[in-house]
Amino acid sequence: GLSVKWATCNVGASSPEEFGGYYQWAGTRDVTSTNIKLDWDNCPYHTGANSKTGWTKYTPLNFSSYWSGNGNPDNRSMLEPSDDVVQVKLGGKWRIPTKYEWKELYDNCTWTWTTQNEVKGYKVTSKKSGYTNKSIFLPAAGSIDSDDLASLLGFESSGYWSSSLDTERPDRAYHLFFESIPTFPTRSYKPDAASACYRYIDCSVRPVYGDPINVTGVSLDKTRINLNVGATYTLKATVTPSNAPDQTVSWSSSNTNVATVNQSGKVIVLEAGYATITVRTSDGDYAATCSITVTESTPEAVDLGLSVKWATCNIGASKSEEYGKYYAWGDVTGLAQKSSVVPMFSGKGGFPRNPNYKLNNDLSSEYDAAHVKFGGKWRMPTKSEFEELINNCKVVWTTVNGVNGRLFTSEKPGYEGKSIFLPAAGIGVGSLLSSDGSDGYYWSSTVYDDNRAYSLDIDSDDVDTHFSSRFFGCSIRPVLEY
Repeated sequence: GLSVKWATCNVGASSPEEFGGYYQWAGTRDVTSTNIKLDWDNCPYHTGANSKTGWTKYTPLNFSSYWSGNGNPDNRSMLEPSDDVVQVKLGGKWRIPTKYEWKELYDNCTWTWTTQNEVKGYKVTSKKSGYTNKSIFLPAAGSIDSDDLASLLGFESSGYWSSSLDTERPDRAYHLFFESIPTFPTRSYKPDAASACYRYIDCSVRPVYGDPINVTGVSLDKTRINLNVGATYTLKATVTPSNAPDQTVSWSSSNTNVATVNQSGKVIVLEAGYATITVRTSDGDYAATCSITVTESTPEAVDLGLSVKWATCNIGASKSEEYGKYYAWGDVTGLAQKSSVVPMFSGKGGFPRNPNYKLNNDLSSEYDAAHVKFGGKWRMPTKSEFEELINNCKVVWTTVNGVNGRLFTSEKPGYEGKSIFLPAAGIGVGSLLSSDGSDGYYWSSTVYDDNRAYSLDIDSDDVDTHFSSRFFGCSIRPVLEY
C-alpha cells in the first residue's frame, strides 16, 4: 500500500530469512565472492588517501575539496542505474530504495523484532487500510567493514543501503540500520531510516519495484520583498511534485548582517541593505530565491514638552524595550545586535574619520548615526539634551515586557503621562557585550576629549551623564528637532 512494492528477499537470497550478498555503496559486486579487502582503497569512485579527498563521482557542489576531477563536483546525490546493483541484476523498474522510501516503510508499518526459521530480524507489517495482512521480513544480516566476514556477522544488527547520498557528509550514504542488545534479547533499538554509513562498508540490499518520485523543482511565494528594519516575514516554499517523498529544504541568507532566515523560512530583518534568501531542496538540489530590500523605518517621536522630541525606540529596534544596535562614537553603520557576539570595538576603527573634535564640539551630521539613518531633523541627542531629559522627567527603574530599564515620564505641565523607555542594553567592550539587563549606555553627540565622548548611563541605582571611551559600543536613542 506504499509508493513502491517491496521485494520479499534480499539481493542474492532466495528466501526472506537468507542474508544474501553484501555490497559497497555504488558497487555491484558481492564482496563475499571476491578477495576484496574493504577500505577506501577499493571504494567505488574513490582514489584519494582518505575519505575527504579523491572522489570522482557523487559529490555535492559545496564539497569541492572532496572532488578529484577537473572543474566542479558532479552534484549527483542519487545512484545512477549503472551503479545500482538491483537495476543491474534485475532491470525493469527494480532498484535500490531511496532514503525516503525507507522512511515511508518505517512510518507506515509496524516493526516487530522476531525470529523466522531461526533467523532474527524485523517483521514489517503494513498499517495501510486494506494491506494490514501484508508484510516483509528483514533479517539481521549484519554488515562488513573489513575482510573478516565471519566475525562481523554475529551481531544482531543490519544495514540496508538506500540510493541516497548523505549530501552533508558525501563520503557516506544513507541506509536503514537496526541492532539489538544481545544481553537483553527482548529489547531492540528502533530502526533508523536516516542513518549514514561510510560508502566502502558492505551492507545488504532489499530491492523495491516502481518508478521513483523525485523532486522536480521548488518555488517561493515571494521573489522580491521590501521590508523595514525590525520586521519579519515567513516565506513559503512549495516543492514539486507535492507527492515527492522528500519535501525537505534548507534556507540561507547571502547577507546575515541585513537579514537572517531560520529553517522554517522565517526572515528576520536586522539592518538596512540588501540580501538574497535562498531555499534549496535536499532531493535534486533545486533552488529558488527571494530578493530582500531593507530600509530603515522612521521611528515615532514623543513630545515630552522639552526642546526636542524623543524617539520611542533605539536605532535598530522596533519596540521601546528592544536593545537595537551598538555603535562606536562617530560610527554610522552599527557594529552588532545583542543576539550576536559584539565585534571588536577597539582601535581607531570606532572613531570618526575626522578626529579633530575639541571640547564640547558636537558630531557633524555625516558622523551622526541617527541623522544618517533617518535624515531630516533626526539626530543624536547632545549632553545638555540628556540632562534636560533627566531634570524634567520622573525617572524610575522598571521592567517592560521582561526587559529592565529606565522609564522617563514628563513632569512638564500639559505633558504629564508622556514617557519614553530606555532599556538597559549593556555595552560593547572588547569582543563582548556586557552588563545587558543591568546597565545601559547611550551616546550623546558631544565630545569630551580626544579619546572620549559623553554618554547617558543608567542602572538600577542612578541615571546621569558621564563620559565613555569612543570605541565602546553603546546604544543610540535619536531625537527630532522641532
